[in-house]
Amino acid sequence: MELDISSLFSSSMEYGERIERDIFEANRELLEAVQNKFRREQEEGYDTLAKNLRAWSKSHERKEDIQAVIDVANDIRENFEAEAFVVVGIGGSDLGTRTIHQALNPWYHNLMSREERGNAPMLFFTGDSFDPAPLYNLLQMLKSRGILDRTIFNVISKSGTTTETVAAFLIIKDFLEKHLRKRGIGEEHYAEQIVATTGLNRKSVLYTLNEKQRIKFRAMLPVPDGVGGRFSFASPVGLLTLAVSANDRKESVETRVKNAMQGLKDGEKDLYSDVFDRRNIAYQLALINKMYEEKGKNIIAVSYTHLTLPTN
Repeated sequence: MELDISSLFSSSMEYGERIERDIFEANRELLEAVQNKFRREQEEGYDTLAKNLRAWSKSHERKEDIQAVIDVANDIRENFEAEAFVVVGIGGSDLGTRTIHQALNPWYHNLMSREERGNAPMLFFTGDSFDPAPLYNLLQMLKSRGILDRTIFNVISKSGTTTETVAAFLIIKDFLEKHLRKRGIGEEHYAEQIVATTGLNRKSVLYTLNEKQRIKFRAMLPVPDGVGGRFSFASPVGLLTLAVSANDRKESVETRVKNAMQGLKDGEKDLYSDVFDRRNIAYQLALINKMYEEKGKNIIAVSYTHLTLPTN
């Protein structure tokens, strides 16, 4: 991916809207100072990154987390044979996974047949509101279609106390328990349809709940320390959705995840390239926003094209 900002310097732009190239390039030292600060922070190691909430920048190096995601995704697809996968989260836990889905999966993923989806389940999102109606409608739809028993719910909350997410989880738990009782199955088996992506310690309510249950959650995945919600898409928070929705007619779960991690690695390399290199998007966008703020203008970036294009 490259950034073309040449139009911002164009004489066709009104004077107040145009950025003067010489003024733009005069900020090289400022950008390089920020770049060097990030470089020093990286050199200090993971603990420093976690303390500064920038551990997300090393998500592609967390091999154990990556392999855990691959293993859980394969279990969901091959052993459980999931027909539907529901993300239960709010904030970055919700928006990050939605972004991955919308950017990398076909726009009408859920309208495709299972064969067309390459064994991937349908994807749904909930837990981002106190309004119970959309969630109840989703659960009723899954039940009426006869696929509730083949649905996995990925409950995402580092503390296990995120209010909207926990409220949704309790509704889902109650709905599954009632459904299981009507079928003559012990209600504790609801846990077999739950993946908890959370802090893997007793500070997490989901973790302690799982410890007390006779039947454990289908899987537990970590929300790493020092990874803020809006940057969690590259951790197990977002990676599981990426992995579960792989179209095995094009790529395996493992290939999809490893390609994504390679993309992050390449992005990190670009971040430390020349600050005015077309591939070094972050610094130039930051500078553009700064310069327009100083002009008293706000910048809104709008994408008019979907990233997933049809292929023959």
